[in-house]
Amino acid sequence: MERNLRLTVLFVTFFCALMVSNVMADQSKYYFKLRGEGAFVRLYINDSEVLSNLKFGEMNFYQLASQYFKSGKNEVVIDMEPYNHSERNYTFSEDDFYLSLDVSNDNGAIEEVIDLVKLKFDGDKLYQLNKKKDRKEFQASESNTFVLLDDVFISDFQMRYENRVSSPSTKRVRVEFSINDNDLLDPNWIAAKKIDQLKPHDKKRLWDAYAHVYEVIKDDNEGEYKDLMRSVNTHLSHVIGYDVDDFANEFLNKDPLVEPDLNFSPNFKIGMEGDYFVRSSPNNKMFNIIPNPLVYTNDEGEVGLERVFYFCDFGNGFEICHVYSGY
Repeated sequence: MERNLRLTVLFVTFFCALMVSNVMADQSKYYFKLRGEGAFVRLYINDSEVLSNLKFGEMNFYQLASQYFKSGKNEVVIDMEPYNHSERNYTFSEDDFYLSLDVSNDNGAIEEVIDLVKLKFDGDKLYQLNKKKDRKEFQASESNTFVLLDDVFISDFQMRYENRVSSPSTKRVRVEFSINDNDLLDPNWIAAKKIDQLKPHDKKRLWDAYAHVYEVIKDDNEGEYKDLMRSVNTHLSHVIGYDVDDFANEFLNKDPLVEPDLNFSPNFKIGMEGDYFVRSSPNNKMFNIIPNPLVYTNDEGEVGLERVFYFCDFGNGFEICHVYSGY
């Protein structure tokens, strides 16, 4: 099983959420709530991975997510592998499983909620609990901000982990809805190039991008690091109404490139020559390498922290376009 990234991703995630919550006093705040049991789950909002829960047990996640949404059409994708909880293995038991997802908007005066997903299994068939017609009528009467655009679309899918592939019962769930809020900005990765299949030269370009980031962090080059993160930081700073350079400086104060008592990516070049694969986002705009080459380890070689980046191609090579939240 992959490392539990919630425990190892850097402090940057918490700091960002805290800043967004404190600074966005005059703007609507958007949240997602995911609850469930009996499945490993990856959640994507507008092609960006925002949650990866790959451990047994009940799920109850509630997260500020304003930076992932945009005005107009939004898409949510859930990749899920059901499991048998009682035996803690990957054989499926329908009695253990449920999954629900909603998105809410809080403008300080009123909270609106759109119920996107409520899933159960009947035998080996995954289905949505409430029908499209009923859901559309419900949403139209309850929200001025959200409109459900279509019913949930469910397809077979194969999730890939560091050391295995998922079982045949794994599914990909897609649902689209619109948000009427002109204050929302398009996330920085929306304009990225779509690459349906990475060719060998694309993979080399991706490794080259990782190698550049590796050297910048290893050399503690804060100025160059801020340049590498400018696309990400520009969007986040706009979301919270913050100056981008002040934003970057505060992040580096809280999240320095050099970590005391930890070694940064001591086996990076070995990783380049070893076994790895490239994970892509659902719409094939974001890419990262698994196992993650950018890790901090202690003297015993145990991973303590990670920098989990996704890279996009905007036409001039791969660059950092998203930092996985690690939620």
